[in-house]
Amino acid sequence: MLQSKKIPVSLIVMLSLIFCLAIQASAVGGFSVSPVLPDNQKEDVGGYYNLTVEPGQTQELVIMVDNDSEKEIGVTVEAITATTSDAGLVNYSTQGPVDETLNPAFADMATIPESHILIPAGTTKEVTVQVTMPDTPFDGYVLGSIAITKDLDEAGSADTMFVNQYSYVIAVMLNEGRVEGIAPELVMGDVTTELVNGRITVVSNVHNPKPLLMTEMEATAQVFKAGQETPVMEMVLNDVEMAPNSVFPMSLTDNNGQGLEGGDYISKVALRYQDQDWAFEQEFHVEATVAEELNKNAVNLSDHAIAAGAGGMSGTPVWVMVLIGVGAAVILAGLLILVKVLAGNRRRNKALEREMMEKLWQQQQAMK
Repeated sequence: MLQSKKIPVSLIVMLSLIFCLAIQASAVGGFSVSPVLPDNQKEDVGGYYNLTVEPGQTQELVIMVDNDSEKEIGVTVEAITATTSDAGLVNYSTQGPVDETLNPAFADMATIPESHILIPAGTTKEVTVQVTMPDTPFDGYVLGSIAITKDLDEAGSADTMFVNQYSYVIAVMLNEGRVEGIAPELVMGDVTTELVNGRITVVSNVHNPKPLLMTEMEATAQVFKAGQETPVMEMVLNDVEMAPNSVFPMSLTDNNGQGLEGGDYISKVALRYQDQDWAFEQEFHVEATVAEELNKNAVNLSDHAIAAGAGGMSGTPVWVMVLIGVGAAVILAGLLILVKVLAGNRRRNKALEREMMEKLWQQQQAMK
């Protein structure tokens, strides 16, 4: 059964992103990090690793971790292969889907001698990550990150728990000099339906099979019921990014709470990168039982009845049902009031009738 879970975790991630943020000196969460940039670092680039390497080379990456708090802390070190998020941004903080053409993957190239380190209060420790290049040369870019996450701090009561987790993520971009002349390519993958944050979502998976970091892209997506001209879902995204050899799960969410009906659909996706355009159409089918399960577990079906699979978006809207219910209640209340009024009138009429009969009898007795 599909379920929506609430996680009592507040995750604060400071990203040292390409073309974006650099590591700041100020500490967040009681600690801070700073990369030690090697000699083969690209000039005029700071805050993350942008390195030109050679086949078979082992590159040692050093990161200084400062514990600015008054107690000992523990940190976990992890190597992550960069992917593309459903928001159309390069994802450096969690492992997402990759294209089957990815080779090599940054996480497979990285070795971490100490994945968990204890740092005494007010001290600094070195974190070392060894990255070994494959003997076979690679074209384009290998993109990933080193995540340094502080152990959880917990506070709260038996009824409530608040958990804060702090993590710094430092991007790593590697190349062997063969980055020119790589023709961009996009491929349409499968289309799926699922619940994301409790909302029905249609995911159109677009693949980047090239070792090319694509930025400043434009993307539009629409979902049509087969045979209809009006989309049931649509979105437009600007400044889209795609990591090398990754999958962009373009996610169209049912934010209006209209629900999903079983049947045939068409996903239409258009993307633009520099002066190139791609347009895809993909047919997909939603089983009635799947639609019913999605509607049953969606948290925002406020405008339509939960009747997918047997009617879904063609079901009677909830507001109509509410009006019918209110109208029926008003009519019933009116009938009850009418019955009471009539009953009261009938009792009063009976009383008047008895009073008149009594007076008539008294008059008859007086005439005798």
